[in-house]
Amino acid sequence: PAALPSQPSLGRPAELPVPVRTPRAPDPASGGAGGAAAPAAASLGGLARCSGPAHGPLPTTACTGSASCSWQPFPRQFLSGFSADVNHPYPVEVAKTFCIELGSECFGISCEPKGDPCTVRSGQQLMDSPLGEVTYVKSCGPAKGGQEGGCGTGSPSAAQLGGADSTGEQPPASSADLHGAAIVVLAHNRKEDLRQCLESLLSLPDVGMFRLHVSLDDADVAPAMRGLVEETARAKGVNIEVWLQKPLVPDVSKHNLEVRRWFNMNAGKIAHHYWAVFEMTFMERKYDQAIFVEEDLIFSPDFLALFRSTAWLLRKDPSLWCVSAWNDFGSAAAAVDTCRLQRSSYFPGLGFLLPRGAWLRLREVWPTAPTMGWDYWMRVAFRREGKECVIPEVSRSHHVSMGGSSVTKSKQLRLFRLMAFARIPTTCNSVESCHHFGDLSYLLDERYEQWMRSAIAQSPLITQRDFNGLKPGQLYILPFQREELTSLAERLGLVPKGTKNAIPADLRSEHYGIVSAVHVETRGRVLLVDRRSPRGYLPANQRRQQSEQGVPVAAARGESCSMACASRAMLCDAEQLHFLNSCDALEKHFACEGGCAHQVGKELPVYVPDEMQPTYRQCLVTFISHLTCEAQHPSTARLCACVPSAAQLRLRGG
Repeated sequence: PAALPSQPSLGRPAELPVPVRTPRAPDPASGGAGGAAAPAAASLGGLARCSGPAHGPLPTTACTGSASCSWQPFPRQFLSGFSADVNHPYPVEVAKTFCIELGSECFGISCEPKGDPCTVRSGQQLMDSPLGEVTYVKSCGPAKGGQEGGCGTGSPSAAQLGGADSTGEQPPASSADLHGAAIVVLAHNRKEDLRQCLESLLSLPDVGMFRLHVSLDDADVAPAMRGLVEETARAKGVNIEVWLQKPLVPDVSKHNLEVRRWFNMNAGKIAHHYWAVFEMTFMERKYDQAIFVEEDLIFSPDFLALFRSTAWLLRKDPSLWCVSAWNDFGSAAAAVDTCRLQRSSYFPGLGFLLPRGAWLRLREVWPTAPTMGWDYWMRVAFRREGKECVIPEVSRSHHVSMGGSSVTKSKQLRLFRLMAFARIPTTCNSVESCHHFGDLSYLLDERYEQWMRSAIAQSPLITQRDFNGLKPGQLYILPFQREELTSLAERLGLVPKGTKNAIPADLRSEHYGIVSAVHVETRGRVLLVDRRSPRGYLPANQRRQQSEQGVPVAAARGESCSMACASRAMLCDAEQLHFLNSCDALEKHFACEGGCAHQVGKELPVYVPDEMQPTYRQCLVTFISHLTCEAQHPSTARLCACVPSAAQLRLRGG
C-alpha cells in the first residue's frame, strides 16, 4: 500500500502491539450463561479503544499505548485455576503481558518462589502456598495515549476517520442504512436457550434500530415458544414478530427415497429452515440486510456495533458477502485483540449479517440436499463465487446450550467454553454514525491483500523446529499444508488444549490459506500460510503448484484414480488432487446437474451418478478429508490427477 506503517527489515521478527485490557465483571444480560459454562472473556476498562488508524504487521486499530496496570505482590500465596486453561510457565514479564491480554479471564499470576517462571491464573481468592509461591494480582486502569495518533475515549467521527485513512476510503456519514434492518432468531424447541438469547439480544443499547423476528420450525412446540417470545417482548416493551415455517413437502417425482429420508434428518430440517428464513427475509419482506442468529447464542455488548461499523464494507467491496460475529479459531489462548477484524474465505455462521444481493445469487445454486449441512454448502458457495466474510479475532457471539444438533460431545462443550468472548461496551448509540472499530479501510480487498503480502514478505520464515525459540509478541511465517493442521492446532492456540477432533479438522477462519495463530508456549505470533494457496503468498521455493505435466481425468463410476490413470498409461499424483478439489474443476468434466456441495471421503472430488444417493447428480468437494489415489466408491465418479510416468517423461525429453 502507499502508506503502510513502517515494517521491520527483512529477516527480523515483526513486533505486534499489545492491546490494552483491564478486568471487568461479566454482565449476565450480555453473556451470563445461566447454568451453562461461561466463556473466556476479553474486556476493556471504560470505552473500547479501537479508534486509531490501522497499524502493525497484522492490521489492528487497537490503542498502542501501554496499559496502566499495577501488580501487587503477595509472597507465599497462590491463585487457583489456569486462565484460558493454559498452564504453561512463562517468564514473569511475558506472563504479565499475557494476563493483561486475557482481560477479566486473568486475575493475576502465580510464580515459583524465586519469582520466575509464572502461570496466568483465573481464581480470585488468594490461598496460602506450602511451596512458597509468590502471586502478583493485576489492577488496571485506562490506557495511556497511543503512539499512532492516539486513541480517543469514544467512537471516532467520520471526519477523524477520513483524516486517518491512507486509502481515501471513508465509511458513510451515518449508520442510518441499518435502521430498520432485520434481526432474525432461528429457533426449534429449546425454550430456555431462546429466553437467554432474547434477553442477551434485548440488552444491547442499539437493538431498537432493528426489526426483530423469531422464526420457528416445529409446530408441536410453537405455541409454547411463541408464548415465551410474546412474554419477553411485553416485559421489554418491544415488538417481536414470530414466523412459523412450514415443513418441506417432498415431491416423489423429483426426490428419491434417500433425499426424502435426508429431509427428515436434523441436517435436512435445519437446511430447510434456513432456506425458508432467507426467502421470507429477502424475497417476501424485501429486507436489504439482515442479521441471522440461532436460539443457543448470547452476544457481546458490542455485537451490533460490529455490524454497524462494517456494513458499509459490503456495499463498497463486491468481494465481501457477509460479516460474522464468530471466529472458529478464536480460542482464548490465542485470540486476544478485541479490535482486530480480518477477512475470511471460510463462512463461519453463528451470528452473521447477510445482504440481499448475496441471497439473490445463493438461491440460484442452492442444492436440493446439502447433505453435510447448510453451513458447509455456504462455504462451498462462497469459495466458488470468490467471496469472503469479515470476522473478529475475538468472537462477539457464544454458544450457551448444553445440547443441540451440532453440540453433542464433552470435547465440543469444552471447546466452546474456552473460546474468547469480548465483553467490551459499545461506543455507539442509535442516532449517530457507528465507527466502533476505527478505520476499517484496511479490510477492503486490495488493501488487505497488500497488507498480508507485506507482513509475509517482511517476517522471518520458520519451521516447527523453530517453535521453542520464538519471541513473545513477534510475528513469524510458517509455511504448511492443510494435512498438517491437526498436529498444529493445539500448539498454535487455534483450538483449546484437550479439544482435538472436537470439530472437523478443516482450515477455518482462513484467508485463502492464511491463518493467524499464537504459539502457546512462547507467545510468538505465527501466521500459517498454505503452500498451495491459490494466491501464491510464499516465495516460489516454498510453494506447491499445479503440475504443468498433469492431466485431469474423469474416472468411470466406481474406479479409483490409480486405476483411471493406469488405463491411460499414466500415474496418479495424490499431491495434485488438491488442485482439482473445486467446483470449477469438476464442472469442466461433469454435468453437476444437482449443483456442487460438500462431503467427506478420501475419494473426493467426485460426481454422483447413482440415482439412489441423496447427492444424485451433485458434484462434491471436501475441506476435511485427506485425498488418496487408491480410494474408490461404487456410487461416484472421481476426478483424477494423472501425470506421465518417468519412462514417458524420458521419451518426451528425447
